[in-house]
Amino acid sequence: VPQHGSVTLGGLDTRLLKDEAPRWFGVIQQQTYLFNTTLRENLLLGKPEASDQQLIDILDSVGLSALLKRLDHGLDAMVDEAGKQFSGGERHRIALARVLLQDCPIIILDEPTVDLDPKTEKEVLETIFTTLRDKTIIMITHHLMGADYADRILFIQKGSILMDGAPEHLKETNRYYQKLWAFDKGLSINTNSPTSADR
Repeated sequence: VPQHGSVTLGGLDTRLLKDEAPRWFGVIQQQTYLFNTTLRENLLLGKPEASDQQLIDILDSVGLSALLKRLDHGLDAMVDEAGKQFSGGERHRIALARVLLQDCPIIILDEPTVDLDPKTEKEVLETIFTTLRDKTIIMITHHLMGADYADRILFIQKGSILMDGAPEHLKETNRYYQKLWAFDKGLSINTNSPTSADR
């Protein structure tokens, strides 16, 4: 609930969505939780009526065909508590598969690649933004990996919007963004904190 103004979806106050919210919003969280049941049941959380072929196809679309072949019992393979037998990248891709099955128009990514090594992070983000290219994506993150996929960046600091714009525009015109981008890439740049002219 906002302190000021309103949050609407198609003109409807989002507070009125209530139980209908999962039809509109899918979420990939920082830590993907997998339940101690079969891989099939973990995927069916996204779409309970999905067929086995749909599950196989969705795993293929997120780059998990090799994983499925590796499992002795395929979709019937048991997932241990929290899915620890899978790598971090595999767990994130399973979460993506669930969201794709859910087929919501708006996807919220909450630090979707936390704890992944840089190579896996890049691969997972490429998969996410490729497979969700027809969706509205809101990504919440503390660093700029994946920012170039965005149409718009809002940089929030201490409750205020510090920067707002397309990534290419900010990269060209905003010294503070240039500094953050360089830091994220492991580069060095001499710049000062932002002034009002930079925002």
